[in-house]
Amino acid sequence: MAGVLSRDEATTLETPELKISDGHSTLQSWALKRRIRYAGLLPCFPPVWNNRYLVLRGKFLFRFAEDGENEVKGSPIPVDVVNIEIVDEAFDDDGEILPYCFKLSSIRKTYFFAVQTKEERDQWVVELKKEKERAIKQSLGHAAVESWERQS
Repeated sequence: MAGVLSRDEATTLETPELKISDGHSTLQSWALKRRIRYAGLLPCFPPVWNNRYLVLRGKFLFRFAEDGENEVKGSPIPVDVVNIEIVDEAFDDDGEILPYCFKLSSIRKTYFFAVQTKEERDQWVVELKKEKERAIKQSLGHAAVESWERQS
């Protein structure tokens, strides 16, 4: 499928020069993100997997396009309002199994991500849950808000 790299090709991509790479991100890596065309209303359009560079920074997960642009792809995902789950397996555009997946779901939207290894998937899930817990504690006044997290 044009525009989507294989999992092996994705590992050779360079890390984008990010505007937010100021030492405050918890985790960064390449992943495949599942996109459902036409909101899943038309079953003749199966899901599509696109390469994204993920950056977890504070209470937001940022996604960048595979070409290393500096522009965030879509709205940042607020981790304090999503459920975080490990997904046993998913299938890519060619019907191949993607065994190392995790899911972020909220009332409005569900995101599926596939990474290269079980360890990487587990690390993403642990870090996302840590940031979710920290963000909830901050919103309740039980944890300090770092200076870099404050809006200007």
